[in-house]
Amino acid sequence: MRYRSALALLHSMSNADRADIGIKPADFPRIAREMSVR
Repeated sequence: MRYRSALALLHSMSNADRADIGIKPADFPRIAREMSVR
């Protein structure tokens, strides 16, 4: 998965989904980077 698509995926998630896995919008760049590395 590329960084941009990972970031888009995070942005497309609902707030409830984000809260469920405990991520905040401020964490998106770091999380997307980790997702793109895998």
